[in-house]
Amino acid sequence: MTIDARFKCDNPLLALLFSLAMVGCVVPGSVERPPTMASNLPCEQVATRYEDFTKKQRVQTAYGMPLDGAPWFRSFRGWDRWPVADDPDARRQWLAATATLGNRAWTAALMNADDQAMAGTLQRQMQRCARQALDATVDDAQWNAWMDRSAQPSAYRRWQRWLGLYPITRIRLKAGVRAWQYDYLADYGASQQHSAWQVYEASVAAPALIDRLLAEAPELPGLPRPDRALLTHWVAEHAPVFRLDVATDADRPGRPVWMEDQLAFDVARPVAHVQLLPWQDRGELVWQLIYTLWFAGRPAESGWDPYAGALDGILWRVTLDRDGKLRMRDSIHPCGCYHVLFPPDAVVAAQDIAEPAVVPEVVRTPGRVEVAVRRTDHLIVDVSPAAVAADGAQRYRLAAYTDLLSMPMAGTGQRRALFGADGLVPESRRSERWYLWPSGVRSPGTMRIWGRHAIAFVGSRHFDDPNLFADLLVDQQPEGLINAR
Repeated sequence: MTIDARFKCDNPLLALLFSLAMVGCVVPGSVERPPTMASNLPCEQVATRYEDFTKKQRVQTAYGMPLDGAPWFRSFRGWDRWPVADDPDARRQWLAATATLGNRAWTAALMNADDQAMAGTLQRQMQRCARQALDATVDDAQWNAWMDRSAQPSAYRRWQRWLGLYPITRIRLKAGVRAWQYDYLADYGASQQHSAWQVYEASVAAPALIDRLLAEAPELPGLPRPDRALLTHWVAEHAPVFRLDVATDADRPGRPVWMEDQLAFDVARPVAHVQLLPWQDRGELVWQLIYTLWFAGRPAESGWDPYAGALDGILWRVTLDRDGKLRMRDSIHPCGCYHVLFPPDAVVAAQDIAEPAVVPEVVRTPGRVEVAVRRTDHLIVDVSPAAVAADGAQRYRLAAYTDLLSMPMAGTGQRRALFGADGLVPESRRSERWYLWPSGVRSPGTMRIWGRHAIAFVGSRHFDDPNLFADLLVDQQPEGLINAR
């Protein structure tokens, strides 16, 4: 199934604003091959060569945020607030974690380049510079500089909100969000009659996948990686059983693929891409297991459906303490939309925030759960304990999320990331981006890379913010709370 994006700008004013904003930003680029690099080139020049090369080759990656001036190191949101003891070993471990993340990101970017000879040279130089930085003494001044460089920018654009008259338009945005939340919660639950829907269970994780997840998981101070046996158990225990309402091929899980330079979708081999990442939750150091299941897209439900477009999916996140005890389950779509939480303990959504959280129910079961997903919009309509074995279940394979950073282009011998340099999948743009533009979110509705998920249109909120659950939830048992399972 080939994915084509046929959603164009129908608003001349926004198109004019966009055109004016781009004036002066287009600079003719040189296409000549970069000169051969000396093996002992200063690392400042290596950083410049890498940035120039990946830009000219159009292979820049948005996975993690490079530390300014040191692209061999990358970080995620909240790493600048990670508790690190005031000693050289802890600081060096923190820096090694940024090198682990950085290595996977820039290595994938170089794999996607057409000029593999130059990419190979750059790879060796980047590795050398990372080793030199890790071996250097990290005094207080250098440590403070690293922490400043690792602070993540907001996914919201202030200038966009300013031009969109956000103080006024937020009233309409808030009303729209509240209306959606009300309708969603009214439809949620077992009344959906999904017993006849198709069931997909995860295949056993290959040992090679477990090894790769461990190798790619940044090990920040105070949070040791699980051992191989424990991670194998975690991955199997928390991979959801998906019960899907399949009306068309757009409701069947699969995987995005490149057919030459066209993005396509393969429903014959469904895949969930998995990540293991360190995080903080309400003052505790925790691990996140994130499973991303893909659909070909969201089909139109009317002649003009602003939510329709290529690619869709579900991110299912499980938050665990260092021993594997469940702390939270929550989910978004890869666009950052439709954030819902399924806590294991009685909580309510905090009401003193601009856009309260959606908490359909408490799901106490510590083991596998079944996630029911309705057709077309692929919203979660029920979560319940999973049966030991479902009759007629189909299988989806587990793969590393970082596979999406460098995918083969069938018929070309080349490779390409699913995401662009800005972290978005341009083929998945939605028309809703125009009327949600005043929110400050870049291209609302478009699928995007991990770490770039703004999840609120009113106020500011990021899916990977370590304060997320503390800000959204109140730990108490309210009268009339929906029954826990």
